[in-house]
Amino acid sequence: MKFVIATHNKGKLVEFQRLLEPMGIEAVTMEISEPEETGTTFRENAYVKAEAACRETGLPAVADDSGLCVDYLDGAPGVYSARFAQPGKRRLTILEKLQGVPVEQRGAHFVSAVCCVFPNGDRVEAEGKCFGSIAFESRGENGFGYDSIFEQEGVTFGELTAEEKDARSHRGHAFAAFEQKLRAYLGQEQGGEPTPCGLDCAQCPGRETCPGCETLGKGCMLAQCAQKSACGQCRPFAGACGLKAQLIQEFNALGVPDMPKVTDLNALLGSYINQEYPLPGGRTVKLWDDSRVYLGNQLEKQGSERCYGLAADENYLMVAEYGENGADPEIVVYKRRRR
Repeated sequence: MKFVIATHNKGKLVEFQRLLEPMGIEAVTMEISEPEETGTTFRENAYVKAEAACRETGLPAVADDSGLCVDYLDGAPGVYSARFAQPGKRRLTILEKLQGVPVEQRGAHFVSAVCCVFPNGDRVEAEGKCFGSIAFESRGENGFGYDSIFEQEGVTFGELTAEEKDARSHRGHAFAAFEQKLRAYLGQEQGGEPTPCGLDCAQCPGRETCPGCETLGKGCMLAQCAQKSACGQCRPFAGACGLKAQLIQEFNALGVPDMPKVTDLNALLGSYINQEYPLPGGRTVKLWDDSRVYLGNQLEKQGSERCYGLAADENYLMVAEYGENGADPEIVVYKRRRR
């Protein structure tokens, strides 16, 4: 499964990759815009960044907003932690503001809010905190940001190894909760397999009309892809959500006139999309297998009473055009996917 990481902070990126890898997620970065953080809470800002990255790339996007809250400073710098002072002077500014303040008044805590936004608009969120105090001086060369002045049990985060920090840090706590919520969203239990369509049945908007996992699992491209998550041979198709996002990008890149932007794809039985399409010379062709499950959607053709029908499997993309109830179907695009 491939997620884009919505950060320009190299320290955060390293932590994201280290924490997401055990979940079977390939964390990648892209050249993406940096949105204005207009939220008043860590959770709001995490969503702003993740939503913007997902919209720009078409991939599931993960972002976190985190910061230091100092009791003596009434919770500052808080959501302004990255903009509290000039780069390179943030730790020093905190130490200067707490100069002469006794140890019992130097309480502080870190907060990390994690948000993942999917191309269909769904989101998974979690928050973690860790409590300590502000040291009297900066100690340690590890970590980044305020780590070397945040102290727990006589040791600053800057003096901890990466593994030690993950076990006790705000981001470590946030990702532990995030992993549980993400697995639930994907229909996974710890160590188990995802559902064929990659969704948690309790959250699926199509659950009332779904034919069930027994039917979906028969030759389902999503199930096959998810089961190959550890083989390393089918990237970037290591999970259902990554596959859907990739196909959405490919459909939009076709540039079909009058076709609305594709924002979601659904699991469709082959028998539902397997119409007889006319070929030159009066012949017809069926392109799909009635017993398999594909990804597709139906979109209204702008300025027309006809519709576009989208379908895809591991190897091919198709856009068809038809009238009411599939009348007069014709193939607009049928092409092999680039792998």
